[in-house]
Amino acid sequence: MANGFNLAEYYQLIEQGYDKDKALEYLASQNISLVGWYDHLAEFADVRAEKEIGTSPDGDPLYQHIRFDGVVVQEGTPVNAENLGQMEWNDLVNASRINRHDDIIRDLVVQVATLIGQNNNNMPYNSFIANAKNIGEDIEMVEGIYDEVNGRGVV
Repeated sequence: MANGFNLAEYYQLIEQGYDKDKALEYLASQNISLVGWYDHLAEFADVRAEKEIGTSPDGDPLYQHIRFDGVVVQEGTPVNAENLGQMEWNDLVNASRINRHDDIIRDLVVQVATLIGQNNNNMPYNSFIANAKNIGEDIEMVEGIYDEVNGRGVV
């Protein structure tokens, strides 16, 4: 496949859990590749031929039912773990990208709100923007206050 998807790697990802940051970052970096589903078009739909394969211990005849399509106009795409796994892989790639974009948009919203707020408060100079998702862990307020409504520190 065009994006390097393979079933063994998919199973490993499922077993280890794909909600870890490293796995999500890897997924977000992948390209998606369409499966390319095709209908199975044949002369006969849902027709079976019978083949006698022996007898049961009770002496009753045993039959095997074999698919009989007649003339096949178009081979359909098999519904198997490889193709369904590719579809789910694409879903995981897209979901990872959406989550990443959600984080970027949230950061931009805070930055725009901060810039609008500082201009509204007559503070157009000496401003900076910092990510304050984890106040008290990543950033410690030594002086000033944290304006939680606007998501900014005011010194």
